[in-house]
Amino acid sequence: MRLHKTHDLPPNRRYILGYHPHGIISHGAWCAFATNALGFADKFPGITNSLLTLDSNFRLPFYRDWILAMGIRSVSKGSIRNTLSQGGPNNDGQGRAVTIVIGGARESLEAQPGTLRLILKGRKGFVKMALRTGADLVPVIGFGENDLYDQLSPKTHPMVHKVQMFVLKVFKFTIPALHGRGLLNYDVGLMPYRRQVNIVVGKPIEVDESYGAQPPQEVIDRYHDLYVDEVERLFEAYKDQFSNGPAPELQIIS
Repeated sequence: MRLHKTHDLPPNRRYILGYHPHGIISHGAWCAFATNALGFADKFPGITNSLLTLDSNFRLPFYRDWILAMGIRSVSKGSIRNTLSQGGPNNDGQGRAVTIVIGGARESLEAQPGTLRLILKGRKGFVKMALRTGADLVPVIGFGENDLYDQLSPKTHPMVHKVQMFVLKVFKFTIPALHGRGLLNYDVGLMPYRRQVNIVVGKPIEVDESYGAQPPQEVIDRYHDLYVDEVERLFEAYKDQFSNGPAPELQIIS
């Protein structure tokens, strides 16, 4: 895995980074933003970043302690607001950032090698939080994230997909029917395939002011459109360089 910087993130701002795609387990988001394994601190000096996950994950014994030790925080509204309002030289949130895997668990069911289907059209909550906190929006694409595992396709296994959607609706998480490589690389197992993942951090979209608890819907829609445009621009700029094989078609769905 490699982390690529395209623009500076000034340490006198706060940021919400949106990671795409979710993939099966979001390995790229974990390595790039929950650890410093890929050199985030060197590439973006002065920025303290926290990867966010579902609040329900903090109710699982032992797993809770592990993600807390890794610095993972909840993706709840209160958690985001608190994280982005504290820290920095003046303890006002300057230089603070959070990373949200925008597509969530549902997008994991769209993770097929050679594809890039992003559930983004109806996802506007992160934009609202950016407007509430005055945080700039930064799109991130993990090229190759969907190539790490194979999973059963909804088209060829519709009954499996129905069960997965039922679990998602009831429990707010899902269980992809996946397989990868084994320990020896030649058999079937749960290890990810040995394929490159290149995480590209795009251009920040500046949010000029905080709009309070209820930003106007037209402002939310405008910044969401700007964000989608930047995701598409970032994909077009780097798809040929970082795709594993032929560049996939980017599909933004509801």
